[in-house]
Amino acid sequence: MKKLRANVSIEAAVIVPLILMMIAVVISILFYYHDKNVIKGVSHETAMVFSSEKDITQEEIENYLEEHLRRKLLVFSNVGKQIVLEEDEIQIICSANKRFMQVHVETRVKRTEPEVWIRRIRLAEKLANQLGEEQ
Repeated sequence: MKKLRANVSIEAAVIVPLILMMIAVVISILFYYHDKNVIKGVSHETAMVFSSEKDITQEEIENYLEEHLRRKLLVFSNVGKQIVLEEDEIQIICSANKRFMQVHVETRVKRTEPEVWIRRIRLAEKLANQLGEEQ
């Protein structure tokens, strides 16, 4: 009977730390993917919000990005941001490091001009109506 108890204690002393270590690894992986998805979502949202704006600066985009990332990340505290404003595209590159984990997210969004598009559609509808009335 005493021999059986000793074997169970030795096995538990080996197995319990392994199980706890596996749980800790799974939790850290979940935190990593949470932060990666938050960074990806916020950078895409930021690019979409400013895609229809004409006169914007990199500081405005950076402030918006910083404000929306604040207090949402679990692992990464310092996110590096690089913003490239081109005539027809907005590119946001975010990267973060913490010990052995790294995140790199790149978002590209075409700049749009919804007012011009709506005016063209209305003009086409107007021309189609005029052609329909003439016939």
